[in-house]
Amino acid sequence: GRDALHERELLIGTFGRLFQRHGSGGGRIAAAPRDERALRHAIDMMQARHAEALHLEALAQGVDLTAFQLIGLFKRTVG
Repeated sequence: GRDALHERELLIGTFGRLFQRHGSGGGRIAAAPRDERALRHAIDMMQARHAEALHLEALAQGVDLTAFQLIGLFKRTVG
């Protein structure tokens, strides 16, 4: 009876804590034009589907990224 979603959340949280502890902590990197388009599309998807159960993997797939790439994109550009 493992909860796959909870395991995924713990894994992503662990990577976030590792980055906070050992990451560069430098300023934000300006997004490349492709990243800006992906970010805008992801935000549009979230706004259009705010009433639905939108999963990270589905959102990432909608912008042709992995879940970790999408998390990194938001971290770099949105904070």
